[in-house]
Amino acid sequence: MTTVVGSTAPVSALPISASQLGLLVLDQQIPARHLYNLTYEIELTRPLAPELLRKALHKATWTQPALRTLFREVPAPHAVLVDPPGDADFPFECREFVADQMRAVVDEVGAVRFDPYAGPLYRAVYLYSPERAVLVFGVHHIVFCHFSLLPVLEDLHRILADDLPQKELAELRVTREEQYAAELAVHERIASSPETAAQADELAERLRHAAQVTLHPHPQRPAQTQFLGERLTCEVGGEAIRLACQQYGITPYEFFMAVLSATVGRHSSSEDVTIANVFYNRRTFGAVGLAGFFVNTLPVRVGLDWAAGFGDFARSAVRQEVEFTRERGKVAISQVVERLNPERVGNRNPVFNVLFALYDVPVWPEEVRSVRSHGNHTAKFDLWVGVTALSDGWRIELEYDQELVGAGAGHAVLTSLQTACDRAAADPAVELAGLFEDASRQESVTVDGYWREPAMHSLVDWIREVTVQQPERIAIEEAGQRISYADLDIRVSRVATALRELGVGSGDVVGLNLDTLADTTTAMLAVMRIGAAYLPLDGALPADRLEYMATTAGCRVLIGDITLPGVRSLAVADLRPSSHDAAVTTDAEATYVMFTSGSTGKPKGIHMAQSVLRNLTAWQLAALDMGSETRFMQYAPLGFDVSFQEIVPTLCGGGTVVSRESVRRQDFAALVDHVQHAGVTHLYLPVAALRPLAQAVADAGARLEHLTHLCVSGEQLIIDQDIRELFRTHPHCTLINLYGPTETHAVTTARFTAPDTEWPDHAPIGNPLTGVAAYVVDVTGHLAPTGVAGELCLGGACPALGYINDEARTAKAFLPDPFRSDGGTMYRTGDQVLRDETGTLVFLGRDDDQVKIRGFRVELGEVESVARAVPGVRAAVAAVRDVNGGKAIVLFAVAEDFVGDQLRDALRAGLPDYMVPAHLLLVDRIPTTGNGKFDRVALLRDARFDESVVDSPAGCASDLQAELAAMWAQLLNVAQVDPGRSLLDYGAHSIMMFTSVRQINKRYGVKLSITDLFDALTVAKLAARIAQLMEGSVR
Repeated sequence: MTTVVGSTAPVSALPISASQLGLLVLDQQIPARHLYNLTYEIELTRPLAPELLRKALHKATWTQPALRTLFREVPAPHAVLVDPPGDADFPFECREFVADQMRAVVDEVGAVRFDPYAGPLYRAVYLYSPERAVLVFGVHHIVFCHFSLLPVLEDLHRILADDLPQKELAELRVTREEQYAAELAVHERIASSPETAAQADELAERLRHAAQVTLHPHPQRPAQTQFLGERLTCEVGGEAIRLACQQYGITPYEFFMAVLSATVGRHSSSEDVTIANVFYNRRTFGAVGLAGFFVNTLPVRVGLDWAAGFGDFARSAVRQEVEFTRERGKVAISQVVERLNPERVGNRNPVFNVLFALYDVPVWPEEVRSVRSHGNHTAKFDLWVGVTALSDGWRIELEYDQELVGAGAGHAVLTSLQTACDRAAADPAVELAGLFEDASRQESVTVDGYWREPAMHSLVDWIREVTVQQPERIAIEEAGQRISYADLDIRVSRVATALRELGVGSGDVVGLNLDTLADTTTAMLAVMRIGAAYLPLDGALPADRLEYMATTAGCRVLIGDITLPGVRSLAVADLRPSSHDAAVTTDAEATYVMFTSGSTGKPKGIHMAQSVLRNLTAWQLAALDMGSETRFMQYAPLGFDVSFQEIVPTLCGGGTVVSRESVRRQDFAALVDHVQHAGVTHLYLPVAALRPLAQAVADAGARLEHLTHLCVSGEQLIIDQDIRELFRTHPHCTLINLYGPTETHAVTTARFTAPDTEWPDHAPIGNPLTGVAAYVVDVTGHLAPTGVAGELCLGGACPALGYINDEARTAKAFLPDPFRSDGGTMYRTGDQVLRDETGTLVFLGRDDDQVKIRGFRVELGEVESVARAVPGVRAAVAAVRDVNGGKAIVLFAVAEDFVGDQLRDALRAGLPDYMVPAHLLLVDRIPTTGNGKFDRVALLRDARFDESVVDSPAGCASDLQAELAAMWAQLLNVAQVDPGRSLLDYGAHSIMMFTSVRQINKRYGVKLSITDLFDALTVAKLAARIAQLMEGSVR
């Protein structure tokens, strides 16, 4: 519970520092008003009489001007000195000491809401018993820092020892006030000096291109947080660290800063980290005995080379960067921010997210046995790390933001810190990557648990076994014909025998280009039966691409009606063997070859192993509850691996493969009608098709009563309201999100059912299939901890045999599995993922095409999700366009014409400035690629970008906007202010904010708060807010 403590009357005025001004602004802006409380547990060597301690502490507050400081805003922000509260109002309380209530008292004091304008800004609770005494002291950071505690306790000691009679106490009060004023005057003079300005320029330049450190970069990471935090603690040995520091000639500060830099680099997947350091900032001799906010927090940027030795890294890179910043320690962080003018995201610090502080333990007065600072369940930054010297080691305390980092990732950071400290101390020559260890071995092989034991060793024998058991059951249903398992087996045997007579067998590749589901399935199974691999060849592809595919795969026989050089083409009807003997089934490993695009511009042919597909089939039959009643629609083109999942597992389970008939893949109304009337139970779609299907179901008022499983894959699944509504109205149907590159087929899955309480917007890709190992490999080369992004590498029963006839690219992507003792192959996907706190895999994007706008990573799916939520928007796809050496987001939307303005407003309202698309184009349709994915390349190629800018400059829409724009232009010393552009872009800072709020309230007779201003950082938004206040519509 947060408590407010009383007030006193002002005596004299003092300047305030930029750091104090910053805390004043934050105090009005943040929801956690106790965020900047400092809480100390001070254990005394002996119990003192409560009244004796109360009087002594009361007198001590007289000697420290900082503890008598309050703040004012008019005519400009400043501080005032006041008398201490009287005896009756002195914030001191005595209670009985009860050990198990200690934490509750610390939390209570830490939660006090100190009012910087009313005060007093401290509170004490004395826990007392004949055996033990503890003083819990809470104080606002705006008048105090860690170095302030010793002077206060020393004053308390002298008063308790009667070493400060009343006359000397009064003299000391006057002297301290003069020293305090002198120290603040020096700070004010330094802040405005040319030397400081030059140093601020240097610091800003060093930080200009530094990326923000992002810990636990989950897709739905909030921009606004409640600053809720938790603190974790561990201890590391002292002697080993002392010896390591001695060996390499480094200080403990450099040791721990180096460890933290490497740890932050690991957990943020970065080789360039920015960590704020706390620097001692007392500028006069008289300030040594003063309490006050006399520290400076400045960012230190450190580059990481994972192959560098730890000792050399600490002595060179870390020392150099820390000293560079320390030498410029007079610069206020606000001066650096002003020069950088960074993008501001929500209510977070715009320059750094991680802070480090090392605390030496001073010699406390004799009344004090120990002192310990405590957190108060808040977090000022994403991560704070404090290191305190102990008698026999070091205490590491870590404070993390619960919403941004989370408990799982927070504990993982602490584990990494502890491991890195131990390894660095044991061997200072260890490489930075070697400071860590694998963190997720068990999670890598924790599967979803679905599995059905294969009936036979080979897939073709598995299907033949089903045929023996149920020969008359329908295997294929297409265009009025129903082919039984027995009939299908005869067809397959005939084609297989004919191919065998043509000399085709194990190790060969047979091209397929067929029009009907019956012929396609027959040819597939026939090729598999003789131990060859089938190669889908889509006649719609360019001739030179088809020729390249056939040549690369070594294809010399083709079943279909296209003609390729050096390839014999045969129709299914022409494959009539002279013998009636069934073809011999072999145990050949290869099953198919499928080509996918390659980074070099030449497609790559994936040579898929039968063992992988047998494992996939065994999983799918159990996971999708497939059996003889299954009716799986064959939707995917044969050239995409999903087609295998539609056909072969269905036949292995004894179900029926249902043809798409003449329905075009993009005709969702017809598709819904066909699914409904054909009694389809299982449907597998590309992600891009799911929302149109949901809309088509809603438009038709259809009831897909037989559909029990709807699978999607191909790209990131964003679950919007249309999709949720589909499954709300079809609670019997399960949504299954599958992930897997063509090189491995499907390897992970996440399931969603209607009874689930919440479906995330950004759907996870789930957990590995049975038999699959899913490794998340971080930037250090280790298995990543919770919340750490890394490349997804796949092992176990999933990697293909490689790229057919391409040893170089195979060797680069298919590697020996380093995480298994029994060997095996591991495939590097190039995809970035992380494991969340439940162990579930979350897809983040590609290694090679991650989108960054002005230094911020942008998930295009988030932009699309905001757009799709606007009524009247049927579809929306975001893409990235290169513009003048930078990148700009383009949003393509299928919507009614009148929706344009609403969509623009929604994008501005729902997204950070850097994520608002630079262009909005309304299009008739969203084209898709051959496998059903959104074709962003085609959209960009065909787009016209004139007059499509979302944030184009605009004139003032009202007299109020014009007046505000003129006021801000004067404050900012610029010619004009665009009403739609953020005031921060022009260089607005804290003092201007105070000035503008005061002017606005005086001119318009409203009570605009600083929080209102931070929530409306454009002239247009500010005018709207003032208009609301003037109308009295907002209390």
